[in-house]
Amino acid sequence: MRLVLRRGARVSITVLSAVGAPVRGARVELWKQDARGESARDGVTDSRGQATLQGVPPGSYVAEATLARQAVDVHASQPLEVQTGEAPPVTLRLEEGRTLRGTVVNPQGLPLPGVSVRAELLSADRPRYRGAQSIGRTPEGVRTDAEGHFTLRPLSAARYTLSATLAEHRIDGALSQGVHAGEDETVIVDKDTAEVRLVLRRIPHVRGRVVAEDGAKLEFFEVNGRRYKDPEGRFDLPLPEATGAQRFVVRARGYAPVDRSVTPGGDGDVDVGTLTLTRGRTVQVFLRDAATGEPFTGRVRDDSGQWATVAIGYRIHGDGVADGPPYLPATGAVPRKDGSLRLEHLPSAAFTLEVDTQLHLPARVTVGEAEDNLTLSLDSGARVTGYVRDARGQPLGAELVFTRSDGLTLQRSPASGEFTLRAIPPGLYTVNAWLMEVTSETLFPPRTVQVPPSGEVRVTFDELGTGTTVTLRLPPDVDLALLLPGQAPFPDSPRAFEHLRLQQHPVAEWTGTSVTFRRVPKGHYTVIASTRDKDRVHREELDVPAEGTLSRDVKPVWMPLAR
Repeated sequence: MRLVLRRGARVSITVLSAVGAPVRGARVELWKQDARGESARDGVTDSRGQATLQGVPPGSYVAEATLARQAVDVHASQPLEVQTGEAPPVTLRLEEGRTLRGTVVNPQGLPLPGVSVRAELLSADRPRYRGAQSIGRTPEGVRTDAEGHFTLRPLSAARYTLSATLAEHRIDGALSQGVHAGEDETVIVDKDTAEVRLVLRRIPHVRGRVVAEDGAKLEFFEVNGRRYKDPEGRFDLPLPEATGAQRFVVRARGYAPVDRSVTPGGDGDVDVGTLTLTRGRTVQVFLRDAATGEPFTGRVRDDSGQWATVAIGYRIHGDGVADGPPYLPATGAVPRKDGSLRLEHLPSAAFTLEVDTQLHLPARVTVGEAEDNLTLSLDSGARVTGYVRDARGQPLGAELVFTRSDGLTLQRSPASGEFTLRAIPPGLYTVNAWLMEVTSETLFPPRTVQVPPSGEVRVTFDELGTGTTVTLRLPPDVDLALLLPGQAPFPDSPRAFEHLRLQQHPVAEWTGTSVTFRRVPKGHYTVIASTRDKDRVHREELDVPAEGTLSRDVKPVWMPLAR
């Protein structure tokens, strides 16, 4: 056998500033022009502003230079055709850009010094060839001065997201001026804006003192999961959110938890005063299987036929307390032989008890002030049966991920290809099957299943065969295209759109503005495409033959996607 090694071309890149000076430390990359996020070669410029990339295969590329500055990343790029041998030298000049000035203040208008402010290119505006945002270290940004002023330069793109970072503060897009709200605690500034005013709202704190009713010294206690060992029992911690009713939970070993809501007023902290922990009461809970009426003792057979005892988890929710964080771990308990749980140190006031056996649907019951024993019926819900099989019909062990339309996600790992599952709450789910080997080419189309409150439902997974190759040619403003089996509905919200993404055909490959789906089974399908800003959606349907290729030009008729 004879191996032929091809050396590839050598590409020399020079990076200059806006005034023509060499730029040291710029990152240069050769991106494959028609791909998404595929870099052929990269390097860093030297003191002369030069970098040489060796062994570049022939092809169409985009040569790009990036200089990471405190204020913003500065880019310059140009297309490049590489032939075998020596490629022509490339010179990239960074743009001078515009200047953005601003002030950071609190809601009362007082300046905030030391705030880190930085501009980032919007994901929707990032060149397609660059792919996802770099995961490298991001500069911390420009710090505001004593008067809260900052200056960002050079900005060359049409718009940017601005982040303003200060410990225990969050940006308030509604109160800020010259910007509009973005995602993930950012705001967006457009190219015609020369000056902005950013308002940061401090996360309010809840503080107080914890004591025991019997005067005993508390070794430690927890507030919202944070441990305190203060000898006087004092605590002070930020709330999860800046506004609105929020939950806070105080726990200590041997005492009943305190679970209540607090509502901060403006930017003010909440002082709850002295909280006295009591020993609480004991409640006996009898667990009964809803189908048989028999006590549930926690004893079950595992896949090998051996008996094992499963731990039960329970949570206490104060009566009328706001839902939401903190999401504290459940307390473990083991039933007795008669199916009873002896739960000690529970609140004297009414509360909600939630019990999860992992083998039944989570059960919730309100426990009144005078109750000291109760019976809880455990319902296993519907039986979800099915299989996972390869192309030869042989069973395969796989990870099953159930995602309900409201976002609830459950994972199940059947030991074999045939499965019977319980304890899946009712609802409409998309189910994805994945083999444990990440590199496996054995793929399964996602399934949609409506799990009823009771009875049985079946969901099966057969490995994708050769099928048909479907290519969709899309206009430049399309960022994402989904190929969905059947007549998929038009998404009426971002959450519905994200749920549809779980149902898309699993084998997709982008080339420029075209996407190719391989191994598509025969049938009727729905195409859903979205813009790069994900604010408009197009929907159409098509029929896929049993084999061969199908090419289609998609001409979107855009409809708004409600936020």
